[in-house]
Amino acid sequence: MGAVKRAYRSPRRKEQAEATRHAILEAALALFMEQGFSGTSIREVAERADVSEQTVYKAFGDKVGLLYHAGLEYIETGGGGAEAEFLAAVQLLLYAGGVVTIVVFAIVVTERLVGERLSHTNRGVAAGAVVSLVLVGFVVSMIAGRPLATTRPPLTGDLTRTLGEAVLTRFVLPFELLAVLMLAAMLGAVYFARPEE
Repeated sequence: MGAVKRAYRSPRRKEQAEATRHAILEAALALFMEQGFSGTSIREVAERADVSEQTVYKAFGDKVGLLYHAGLEYIETGGGGAEAEFLAAVQLLLYAGGVVTIVVFAIVVTERLVGERLSHTNRGVAAGAVVSLVLVGFVVSMIAGRPLATTRPPLTGDLTRTLGEAVLTRFVLPFELLAVLMLAAMLGAVYFARPEE
């Protein structure tokens, strides 16, 4: 029976790789700001970071991938005043846009399957308005009861890993409820888009 090979993981090598990655991102950020995306080449980024072009390609794939990770680095380090409030607002807009997109997509697909234009009259406007106001009031009261910290906490360690662990452990129930909400929105769109009998 052959010997099983064990993966060799060196803490020092990992630190060196992280330092190299950080140096590449810093060089890319500086060059993108100075010369723009189209005016910056992978060769220039490699020269400024004092690494080979192959190292850059191996770490980030191509220039678009490098721009993506450089943008994330810029946001995570608070560059340009990208504070938590702004990121939260953007995230909320993305989620709302996702729900609207699912609803519209479900209606369009249902119309094409049926083969005729669907039209419905909403007869529960008043009840819907009351329910919406109650939900908005509940959300506002919950937010008002948990004021945000006045000082920004320091970011230490791997932020992406910390967020992933928090979503799948401490906040797993709200995460799953969001998934159920998205599913309910899609099913509701299919229901309201069905043909009238």
